[in-house]
Amino acid sequence: MKKHNPHDQFFIQTFTDENNMRVFLKNTLPPELIELIDLNVIEYETDTHIDPALHKNVTDLVVKTQVNSQTPVDIYFLFEHKSVYDDKILFQILRYMTTMWEKDLNEKKKPRIIIPFIFYHGKKKWKLKKLSEMLTDNQSIQKWLIDIPYLLFDTGKNVADFSEAMRLKVSIEMLKRAFVKNIDEIKEILEMIDRSGILEDELEAESFMFYFFKISDLETEEFMSIISNDLSINRKSEVKMVSLYDRLITKGKQEGKQEGAFAKAVETCKKALLAGAPVEFIVQITDLPLEKVLEIQKSLKIN
Repeated sequence: MKKHNPHDQFFIQTFTDENNMRVFLKNTLPPELIELIDLNVIEYETDTHIDPALHKNVTDLVVKTQVNSQTPVDIYFLFEHKSVYDDKILFQILRYMTTMWEKDLNEKKKPRIIIPFIFYHGKKKWKLKKLSEMLTDNQSIQKWLIDIPYLLFDTGKNVADFSEAMRLKVSIEMLKRAFVKNIDEIKEILEMIDRSGILEDELEAESFMFYFFKISDLETEEFMSIISNDLSINRKSEVKMVSLYDRLITKGKQEGKQEGAFAKAVETCKKALLAGAPVEFIVQITDLPLEKVLEIQKSLKIN
């Protein structure tokens, strides 16, 4: 049972909204690209760079736009979301790009134009060098090596204004403050959620509040105290937030029980395999799929 990073999930939920993506690109792309690109064209590619060997992470997005011209030319932005500083990301991006180009060539298509875009909101300062500089300090050699120009959005240095898309603005502020446990910052996030109108949409409200609880680490008493005494929000919003909190806590407990049962079944499976029990018997006593039992058997190197 795979656990997804809550930062990844929230990033995907935010940027798979076409309007959010359009406003984001409009406010973050360099002027020379803004002049070229038709942001009315926003399409998401779901399988263009899948490579089983990469164990591809769901957090990456490929967004297709077009150049403003009489003959439209597609441009692809390869988004990489990072909540932790990663100095190996350029190697990862290069492999994703070559995978996409190989797919194009195998299908007898012209290799597409790909621009990498890194979205970063980690605690460490972003200080990534060029790929050539990572390989050698010798400048005479560097000029002959490949480099990967990329766009970077660092929430810690953001000066863009996303007010025309308030949900996007709140999302970016939450990602920016994901590792800040200051109580005043926490209060400000809740008030932003209230002012944005997010609470009016049930599914969206649950998504935002789920991420809020993940990044704030508030105990029940702390949350209730803040809601009741410290926020400038109306009674209706207060009731909605408390209701969502109760619902998400209940949901979390149920998921925790399911994860616990799955972990116990996996442990039982391992013990049974090591004891020499038949695979069919193990499937019956654990309720695990046959494929999962065979996968565990392989990991234990049991024939």
